[in-house]
Amino acid sequence: MELEIEKNYETRRTNFYLREKRGNRVCLIGFDGENLVEQVLPPYPEPIEFKIVPLFSLELHSHLEQEILQAFMKAASDMNIRTEHENTIKGKLEATQSHLADLREISFKLLKINQQP
Repeated sequence: MELEIEKNYETRRTNFYLREKRGNRVCLIGFDGENLVEQVLPPYPEPIEFKIVPLFSLELHSHLEQEILQAFMKAASDMNIRTEHENTIKGKLEATQSHLADLREISFKLLKINQQP
């Protein structure tokens, strides 16, 4: 699932939807006040008329927009919610550490063999 952000410059509101890919269909998920609703997007790029209400909408002033979105990301991080990118980096780091430990062990064994008379 991805977050779809629509900026409405006339009203100075930023609308948030969820976008989900299901097979070859892409759906926007919004909220109608009581239920989650979805809108199937067209298969080719064209201007999209949003027929659903956003999950939530905020009035963001342009000079605060980046700071507010960063605050959302920090809150998610504080709640231990990780992105795929962060998980990939963490996995690569763990693999590198394991590889270095193996290399260290092999190096010590080779040094012991070479030091024997």
